Amino acid sequence: MSAHTPGPWYQAAGDEGIIAIDAPPSSTNYDESMEVCLISTQDDDSIFANAALISAAPELLVALMEVLEYIDVANADPVSRWPAAHAVIAKARGEAA
Repeated sequence: MSAHTPGPWYQAAGDEGIIAIDAPPSSTNYDESMEVCLISTQDDDSIFANAALISAAPELLVALMEVLEYIDVANADPVSRWPAAHAVIAKARGEAA
């Protein structure tokens, strides 16, 4: 399996009725942003929640990996990593930009 497109990803306006999930040029080594996926809106509120979750996926993965690494390596309480974890969870829920 190849590696996923690095984050951060963000929601962008696509054609009418479409939400695009894009990766910025700094993540892709291209001159322009790259579409990671397209989501049809179809007048369903869950589509926007899905777009928020998809766009936060790379950051959720990194946050979880950092928490687990911190716990494993430091054998410590992950409290110092909680703000980042809470922020990316909020993004996944569509509560943060």
